[in-house]
Amino acid sequence: DQEGVLQSSSLTRYNLRTNVTGRSTNNKFNYGLNLSINYSENEEPNQIGGSGINRNYVLGAYQSAPYIDPDSYTNGTALTSPLSFVNTPLFLLDRLKTYTRTEDEIKMIASFNAGYELMEGLTLKMRTSGDFSAENLIRSEGPESFNAVLFAQRGNTTPGFQQHIYTQELLFNQLVNLNYTRQFDKHTITGSLFTEYFKAHRYTFNFFNEGLNPKTFSPGDGSGFVPDNATNDFFSNNVGADIKESGLFSYFGAVDYDYDSRFGFNATLRRDASSRFSKSNRWGTFYSVAGRWNIHNEEFAAGLPFDILKLRTSYGKTGNQDVTGTGYFGGLNLTSSLYSTAAGYGGVSALALSVIGNTALEWENVDQVNIGLDVEVLDGKLRGSFDFYTKKTTGVFLQNPISLINDASFIDANVGELANRGLDFSLGYDIFKDMNGLNLSVGLVGNYNKQEILKLAEGQEEILGIGRVGGALYEYKTIGYGGVNSDNGNALFYTADGETTEQPNADTDRVWTGKNVYPDYQGGITLNSDYKGFFLAIQFNYALGRDRFDFDLSGYQDPSAIGQFRSSTDLLNAWTPDNTNTDVPSLYANNLGFNSDRYLTNSDYLRLRFASIGYNVPKEFLEKVKLRSAKVFVNAENMITFSKWRGFDVEASPGIGGATANSRLYP
Repeated sequence: DQEGVLQSSSLTRYNLRTNVTGRSTNNKFNYGLNLSINYSENEEPNQIGGSGINRNYVLGAYQSAPYIDPDSYTNGTALTSPLSFVNTPLFLLDRLKTYTRTEDEIKMIASFNAGYELMEGLTLKMRTSGDFSAENLIRSEGPESFNAVLFAQRGNTTPGFQQHIYTQELLFNQLVNLNYTRQFDKHTITGSLFTEYFKAHRYTFNFFNEGLNPKTFSPGDGSGFVPDNATNDFFSNNVGADIKESGLFSYFGAVDYDYDSRFGFNATLRRDASSRFSKSNRWGTFYSVAGRWNIHNEEFAAGLPFDILKLRTSYGKTGNQDVTGTGYFGGLNLTSSLYSTAAGYGGVSALALSVIGNTALEWENVDQVNIGLDVEVLDGKLRGSFDFYTKKTTGVFLQNPISLINDASFIDANVGELANRGLDFSLGYDIFKDMNGLNLSVGLVGNYNKQEILKLAEGQEEILGIGRVGGALYEYKTIGYGGVNSDNGNALFYTADGETTEQPNADTDRVWTGKNVYPDYQGGITLNSDYKGFFLAIQFNYALGRDRFDFDLSGYQDPSAIGQFRSSTDLLNAWTPDNTNTDVPSLYANNLGFNSDRYLTNSDYLRLRFASIGYNVPKEFLEKVKLRSAKVFVNAENMITFSKWRGFDVEASPGIGGATANSRLYP
């Protein structure tokens, strides 16, 4: 049972778990059963991370005027006349009183596994698992709320809404595998054959009721629903239902060979069939080969200072069936031409084309080469792992332009190519190792990645929101910001030719910036220590070479918000006839509406992501009370962040193209 930081946010959860294991008397057969049943009630405010000042509590708390007295709130209707954004705190206080959102979920996860040793070294295994969930979401906006009254149609005296969404999902997976292991002399051979079946089912029912009678309305109950009438369409309700299914069938094999723990290789080969694609392209064939050399086990390495020195290399081809990136139930109908019901001429029901099918749609393919090195020295006190990789993705899913004669401007197709090259590394060092009971170690993990778009849709060298050939994915293209005109205080911008102007052309003066939201370097730093039962764990996260639009700072520096919202003290340095040497345009500049890279900001950061300190109770005390383990600890997350970023959260993940999604989340 947990209360959230924000009001009207809570989580109550009940769990029941059981595990059963067993084996035959001859130990040839074994089995296991795991079952988990959960029920949860979740109350949470939505729109957190959105831009609506009348709906986002966090945004309102940070940007609204701080001097508004909450005791001045009376009701939602009073806030609409006169309508003033300076009352944003009262808008949100009204929403807190009149908006509800609850989710009830039942979730059951079960798995059964069994194995039988057919003969020495040969074992047959199977695992069957299921994941069922049923979720009921109810949200309502009261008929006398500020938002309901503000957005009500003229003449609508019973506004407000209530929505019910019921979602039921079942995920089923079955894996059967045959394993064989044989060792003779210095040789070890392991082989495995697998077959796997996966099926996902989803059913959704949605009811949205417009119009609530304040005299009988109660959240979650239908007694306040206002029926439709012949006078207007204020209360025409929306009902929807959706059934989706997806599946994947696979069979694959793997073989591994090792010689005297000195060197070895392994190989895999698999065939996968996805329900997302038409029958002609349903199957994909993927494989990998890899080799390893434990140099430290060679005779000539006896005099070298390495405890472990291993060289690894691999090459493989993998496939991606989730071409839309939206999970099990996304992109299921892209190979079929589909029609939907729509209003035709004179309001008569008609059919409209909704999807132009592409029967040639197929798996995205990723070819990857890796070269790795594992090292340990000083009796394992210093260790490291390095992996160099290059990946080429072909058949990238993009919207391929077509003639509008088809009633659509694009068709989904495998037309792009993308390359990634980089390095993954990890380092660890034991500063103290069991020194009178003291252990202290530090670690560093990181990744460097270089992206390059190799190919886009047919006949295109660039796509806004995607990038350009030769550039990085989701590279920004915008007008360059040139500072302030010292003569009149207007903003200056760069043309595509590098000249300054006060009136750039949005069609011809936008240029590629060479920047995107993906970091060049990212990773973490850890510190772990323990001493006689006391322990300390610290984790830092970092990212370098990352750029985002700081829409939060843009809002604070918006001159039109003065008097309605909080403003940045940066505006005190705005251009005036007596202050011409500044980087802040005049408060009365007439050209601040152009989108530019003025707020395209470096978002590198170093964040103390997690810290834990505590004490493990000694076993000799626990044995007296029949306990296996017990500890007392305190955890903290996101305690401090070092960054030039001035917005709410430097780590928040932007949407496609590095836009605004989650830009107002904190932390």
